[in-house]
Amino acid sequence: MAKTIRSGYFLGNSASTTLHSAAGRLLAVLVSNAQATVQTVTFYDATAATPGTEILILDLPTGQAPYYFQFPRDQAISFSTGLHVTTGTCTANIWSVDHG
Repeated sequence: MAKTIRSGYFLGNSASTTLHSAAGRLLAVLVSNAQATVQTVTFYDATAATPGTEILILDLPTGQAPYYFQFPRDQAISFSTGLHVTTGTCTANIWSVDHG
């Protein structure tokens, strides 16, 4: 059965959030870093920031203007347990869908 993508998720500075608690796919990410140091945004195939379950790590240089990653439909990043995101002090919009 086809799933409809809900509106994107916005995560502000210092967010650590579980977006999905079921299997699904990460479709696109829009991130920016206004800080004076390199910041990291990490995506986990888990419902918490669990070491060893990272599926995508983005290191953003200082003053990074909004940067957009969109994964082609057949190359979207899959997650099986859930999708948890930590943003450091970056801001992020995230588009994803779960199959639950």
